[in-house]
Amino acid sequence: MRQIIIMYLLLLPGVALFIYNKHRNNRQAAVIIKAFCTGIIVMTGWKAMLGVADEFRIYAMLIVAGLGLGLIADIVINYYLPLGMLFFGLGHLCYTVAILCLSTQVKLSIPIFIVLYALVIFLFRKSRIAPGKLLIPGILYSLIITFMVSLAATIPLSFPGCGFVLFSGAVLFFLSDAISSWNSLKRFSKRLDALSLYCYYIGQSLFAVSIFSLW
Repeated sequence: MRQIIIMYLLLLPGVALFIYNKHRNNRQAAVIIKAFCTGIIVMTGWKAMLGVADEFRIYAMLIVAGLGLGLIADIVINYYLPLGMLFFGLGHLCYTVAILCLSTQVKLSIPIFIVLYALVIFLFRKSRIAPGKLLIPGILYSLIITFMVSLAATIPLSFPGCGFVLFSGAVLFFLSDAISSWNSLKRFSKRLDALSLYCYYIGQSLFAVSIFSLW
């Protein structure tokens, strides 16, 4: 509990400071603070992993690996978008495999995935996305994160405590990407950008907290 409280005491004002610098176009400061915020979550996840039972060790390692890849992506994406998306995608893949380690209801996740992805297509049906280098990676990325959320929705059935925390984190992750995509395709809003970033960081932090719930 102590580690979780410390994480949020550092994370929440850190995210606010990052958003402030980002919106004022202080790029270097924003990148440093962004890496600091994600680093706090990675270190918290690492601490949680050290105390988890052996039967959940692989799950914890994959979550921490996903958090670490997210940290790399947070930095790289500011300089080369496709590579940043690749690291984010690999991170989400780690999360998906981690969730599979806990899931006992994989079949149930399939109809959830179909409904959720259909909703994504419906919401973005009128958006004009020009074909290019980012089209296929973007589609693959959306498939991975939608499948991740669908799997996470089944975990509370087997692990109520961890499952609820994990599913909440996955939903916030999904909302973050959805809001960010909507905001980039429509007229940019700083408020939506801030909301997206808070969803992202709180979602990441809940993935780390989910490891503690398995102690």
